[in-house]
Amino acid sequence: MENVVFSPKKFGHRLKKAREKADVLQTEFAEKLGLSARTLLEIEAGRTEMSVSKIFTAAKELKASVDYLLGLPEGNIVNSFNSIQQEANAQQGINPVHIAIDREWAAEMNKRFAFYEDQIREKDRLLTYYISTTLRG
Repeated sequence: MENVVFSPKKFGHRLKKAREKADVLQTEFAEKLGLSARTLLEIEAGRTEMSVSKIFTAAKELKASVDYLLGLPEGNIVNSFNSIQQEANAQQGINPVHIAIDREWAAEMNKRFAFYEDQIREKDRLLTYYISTTLRG
């Protein structure tokens, strides 16, 4: 799997595109997120980053996936996590552990991420890990 590098500018573009597709005004959306309209403008322009919790709120409000907003391949959070874990292990000098994941199980987990609140919290944990280990630098 290719490395995914977070780009605030691309994130902002995708967020704005999703907001416009949902036909939501910038001021209205900012209020729903608990942000000022100016801060949302800065986020959409790629000059300011958004917290993980706000990303989840934005995705829910816009009926968009977090994967899409972050620029991750859609529905591949399990595979993304395995790739992140392998990269983290390699950076720490640990031999990467290859975990065989049954495709049906992975597909079921991806469905649960989309439909169950406890799975969304797990995805939040994975994304927080992803951001803290991969997106720095």
